[in-house]
Amino acid sequence: MNTPQESSKRSQGDFPFSKTLILIGFMGAGKTSAASCLAERFALQVIETDQEIVLREGVTEIGHRAFNDTGSKVYANLKKITLPSTLRIIEGGAFSQCAALESVRLPDGLTALGGGAFSGCNRITSIALPAS
Repeated sequence: MNTPQESSKRSQGDFPFSKTLILIGFMGAGKTSAASCLAERFALQVIETDQEIVLREGVTEIGHRAFNDTGSKVYANLKKITLPSTLRIIEGGAFSQCAALESVRLPDGLTALGGGAFSGCNRITSIALPAS
């Protein structure tokens, strides 16, 4: 293990890890800022994953304004959301103002879609409706 003094002497591109570095955290937690600093310091490529959310199987309801992006810009880059087959209810305004969202596939078994669930999502080009 290198001392802090030795580590600070590394040149760009001298990445101290032998594997891929993955930053995990909630949207808006600062992963992109940290990744940018690491990328600059170690000449790494940054792959931004805040463009997609995959909700796990077992989730049955998305609450009122759960992913609403009015003012916060936490979901400003969200382009795709994968909804689980267990989802039954999407409450009103759940994804409102997610301006980058492009497509949605609603799962079979969905029983309720609240008013304005996707209002302000002006880039949506397709919504796949369930057979039910």
